[in-house]
Amino acid sequence: MTNEYPVTATCGGDSLGRLDHAVALISQCFEQDPAAAYWLNDKPHNERIAYHPQLFYHLLKPAALLGAYFLEANTWESTVVMIPPKIRTDSVWISLRAGWLKNIWHLGYGGCKRLIFDYAGTIERAKKRHMGDKPYFYIFQVATLGEHRGQGLSSMLLYKCTEIAQAARTPIWLEATTEGSKRVYERVGFKVMEHMSVGRGKCDANGEAERGGDGLTIWGMKWVPSSVEIYSMPYEAT
Repeated sequence: MTNEYPVTATCGGDSLGRLDHAVALISQCFEQDPAAAYWLNDKPHNERIAYHPQLFYHLLKPAALLGAYFLEANTWESTVVMIPPKIRTDSVWISLRAGWLKNIWHLGYGGCKRLIFDYAGTIERAKKRHMGDKPYFYIFQVATLGEHRGQGLSSMLLYKCTEIAQAARTPIWLEATTEGSKRVYERVGFKVMEHMSVGRGKCDANGEAERGGDGLTIWGMKWVPSSVEIYSMPYEAT
């Protein structure tokens, strides 16, 4: 695959140095994301957007401190954050719970429950079903600025992630929160392992509060190196 854009990948100490760039990019890209809307759906839209930089800083800083890969393309037009297998994939959420006690008033009880227990809890249970106790990389965030979408930037970064994982002969797990992102991941070689529903009866498909709503859909997806046998079958939640 020939890259038309410069693609860089770093991990460890340099990850913390890239934190602010990643936060700025992801905060902007997730303004319309269903998952982010669900976490903050009891707040007016303008308050949500204003809170995004703080929200994503606290989400990403534990990942940076734990040595995640922060990949970027074309000077931060696109980014991927990938957690290596030496770190428990729930460590970020554990750190989040510990580090956010002083900030809990921003989210409130409902927001904390939706983010940490409903959303993250659903994901952690799915990962346990499909990845078990075996090592795997975890792609924590993927984002591309709107005006630069459709150029293959996120795909190139994801291919870089698969190169890293292939060298380690280790699978990758990620979640898609939109049909569009799912299609991008499928093109790179990820397979849907499970359809998860979060907020059923409490929000609509876009994460907005709605009594009796269908909830938002999350697709749990896995990429497997060519020399590693797939060790779980797709699972349909009921």
